[in-house]
This record gives sequence, structure tokens and C-alpha cells, in this order.
Amino acid sequence: MDQAVDPQIYPIGRPTMPEQRADADLKGAFDALLRLPAELRQTLTDCADLDRPIRPGAWSPRILVHHLADTHLASFIRTKEALCAENPTVFAFNIETWAELPDSSGDIEASLRMLEGIHGRWVELLQRLSDEQLERLWQHPSRPGARPIWHLPLLYAWHGEHHRMQIERSL
Repeated sequence: MDQAVDPQIYPIGRPTMPEQRADADLKGAFDALLRLPAELRQTLTDCADLDRPIRPGAWSPRILVHHLADTHLASFIRTKEALCAENPTVFAFNIETWAELPDSSGDIEASLRMLEGIHGRWVELLQRLSDEQLERLWQHPSRPGARPIWHLPLLYAWHGEHHRMQIERSL
């Protein structure tokens, strides 16, 4: 982990992306995505207050669980966009605004079930892709450069563990 990074904000360090796709990296990401819902549930069993921010000025565990479901669903859809269109510019959304919507204050069970379903379908899809399909490109409207599909599971495996560890360390 980069020592200059605040461990309260980045408990597992900032995300890093290898320059080339490696089967071992993808398998690790797939395994992490499939484990996340159960590991998140386990972490939350020790959470006495889902609405207490994980640190001053940060989101609560409840909002983080809904955020994970929202953003991982978006990534699943981005994967499909990249498979169905040539180098698409994927949709962007303001995560802060989404976190303020009324459903972010609701029961976390629906979002935990969403993560189970999204991750199961997404990993199944990714495992069936050819090398050529994994290299298909997509672009984010607010970030320069195109990225291959295989970046998505690596990034979101990190993202899930990042937020799970933030919650765990706040308990």
C-alpha cells in the first residue's frame, strides 16, 4: 500500500491496473466479486448503527451498501455496452447525487441481494468472453482514453473490498 495514502480513506490502498491482462488477475477479481456479498453481510453483522458515518464527513455503511449496488450494476451494464457497440462512451452519473436519492436510506437487504445477482451474472458473462471480447474498448465521458473490458472486474473487485474495509475499520 502507498504510505502517502490515508488508510482511513484508502484502507487497501488506491487501485492499480496492470498494463496487460493476466488470467490470474482476472480469476482473482472474479473470486473477489463473488465473495463480496457474503463478506459484506458478515462485516455488517457487527455494525450497530448503519446510519453512523464511517468517519466525519463520509457516508454511512447503509449508503455505502447502496452505492456498491448502484455502481456495480452500472459496471455490469458498461460491460454489455462495450460488447454491443464499438468503443462506446458509457453513461456517467453523479454518485453524490445518487447517494442522496430516497432509496439510499432504505433497507440494505435489497442492495445486498442485487450485489449477489449482479456479481453472479457479471462473472458468468466475463468468464465466457473470448480474449478479443475482453479487449473491447469503452470510454468514460469524464476520463481521457479508452479502456478494455477486463479493467472493469479488476477495478470493481478493488472497489468492493475498499468500501467493505472502510466499513469494517469504522466499527
